[in-house]
Amino acid sequence: MTKNIWPVMPIMMLGSSIASILTIMFNVHDPAPHGGFLVLPVVENGPLWVLAILIGAVVGGILFVAFKKYDFEKSQKAAPAAPAKPVEAPKAAAVEAPKAEAADFVKVENVFVAENFASRDEALNFVSNQAVKAGVADDADAVMNAFLAREAEGSTGMMEGFAIPHAKSDAITDAAVIVVKDDSGVTGWDTMDGAPVNVAIALLIPGAQAGTTHLKILSKVAEALMDEASVPPSRVPPTPPRSPRRSTPVWSNLASRE
Repeated sequence: MTKNIWPVMPIMMLGSSIASILTIMFNVHDPAPHGGFLVLPVVENGPLWVLAILIGAVVGGILFVAFKKYDFEKSQKAAPAAPAKPVEAPKAAAVEAPKAEAADFVKVENVFVAENFASRDEALNFVSNQAVKAGVADDADAVMNAFLAREAEGSTGMMEGFAIPHAKSDAITDAAVIVVKDDSGVTGWDTMDGAPVNVAIALLIPGAQAGTTHLKILSKVAEALMDEASVPPSRVPPTPPRSPRRSTPVWSNLASRE
């Protein structure tokens, strides 16, 4: 059933007109203009009358089908194309990572070479101030106290001129790694081989992340320093015996880099 009846009415009128004209041409006489096919017995040339009606109906039907086809095609063109359903990309598995892993392991702006420190405390104070400047801490004194508290528990000096000082404090807002290098060597830092410290890799950990974040960053440092693929075999020293109050020693070729 069509919603627009106005084109249908002219089609019906045209079909009826054709039937009427044919009845005149067929010399049909109907003495009873009402009653439909009930008066067929009294209609002169009745078969031709029926034929005229059928011809008019067929013509009307053909015109109606043509109109419906046109109306359908018009509505299809006017209808807006259905928007394509966006294909959702597969959701990556949620991985809870500490803030330190959101950025690079060690940022370039947090690496300081060609420094000259008179003592361990001067180096740690420099790192504490740089942490505040880098925006990863808001209190340099609190960070310095955290470094000294860790050193009081046991020296973070390693071997081959390396030290890995830690600072865990609520004054640290974002986990970070700051690297400082002093070619002349920092004295007053208790190391396993008694040598001065040339490279200090300082770990800064927020107090709330003292567990997982600290261990993950320390693991990354160990992996970086134990990369023997970049260290000639002759430069890898034997592993010294463990000390209950010292960290496991790590090695690297950083001492040879500027």
